Amino acid sequence: MIHALGVEEAASLAKCAHPDLVVTNLLAGGMDCFALLESLKAAPETANIPVLALTPAVFSPDERERIGGGVEFVLMQDNELIEERLLAAISMLFTK
Repeated sequence: MIHALGVEEAASLAKCAHPDLVVTNLLAGGMDCFALLESLKAAPETANIPVLALTPAVFSPDERERIGGGVEFVLMQDNELIEERLLAAISMLFTK
């Protein structure tokens, strides 16, 4: 597991490490997770890495289109324990 403290670091690490999965928290204050998603999709080295995005919001079809494919959203609330939901989402991503 590799941790990044910001968008640029996360995108750079993904390009170098070629992870099987990127997990991002759209709840994280001070981090533009949408910029991370766009950066990952724009680079050939990271465009096909699946992304699991934790979010408190349900996105409209237009917002999902803006973000692009390859992103699985896990709806959650602040301070919710979501281990089971995360494991289910990861399993679903890798059994498609």
